[in-house]
Amino acid sequence: MRILLHSATRLEVEPLLSHFEEVAADEYRFHDHRIKLLISGVGMMATAYHLGKRLAIEEFDLAINVGICGSLEDKTEVGQAVFAATDQAIEEGAEDGEQWLSLEKMKLRAADDFPYEEGRLRSSLAERLAGELDVPLKQAISVNRVLGAASSIVKVKRHSKAEIVSMEGAAFYFSCLMKGLACLQVRAISNRVEERNRAAWRVEMALANLTSTLLKVLKHV
Repeated sequence: MRILLHSATRLEVEPLLSHFEEVAADEYRFHDHRIKLLISGVGMMATAYHLGKRLAIEEFDLAINVGICGSLEDKTEVGQAVFAATDQAIEEGAEDGEQWLSLEKMKLRAADDFPYEEGRLRSSLAERLAGELDVPLKQAISVNRVLGAASSIVKVKRHSKAEIVSMEGAAFYFSCLMKGLACLQVRAISNRVEERNRAAWRVEMALANLTSTLLKVLKHV
């Protein structure tokens, strides 16, 4: 299988690469898979540009986005790896005082305009593999900045039922779905979304669980 492995930073994918056979610069073999690595840089703009550029010139059977994320809920343990069932760019829309108007509410996009389903970007592969591999399935949102102020966190929770948050997932799903490419977002929770407290982050634990889950995925697909 030809797989595009995407991450915002090399840090998030580095532990996984030691399990692969490197055959060229950013190109690897693992079991029967040929894996191309794409490090886009942080954020949705960098992801959309570099992913779109790569997908325009190369064909893949599967694209996997990997990285750490924050948890908007308390029931999921920090460090745990999860799949994103859906994602959305939560900041798209307008503020009307304390009310948030989505693009759908503003009649600028229909909730089921391709590739959206009920206003979200959905991965059917994530839903299937979650059951087969016993990995928790979460609803995700993507933001342009790491949430670290109480006021921002309250607004996001008020306007979304999401459980995890990253800075790239929505752009990744949008690009892949527009291409018609099977896609999966694998995240590991490095921190609770709270007033910024970098000392409470558990990046090393998250990366270890992210790596072991990704190896399960690659052996299964």
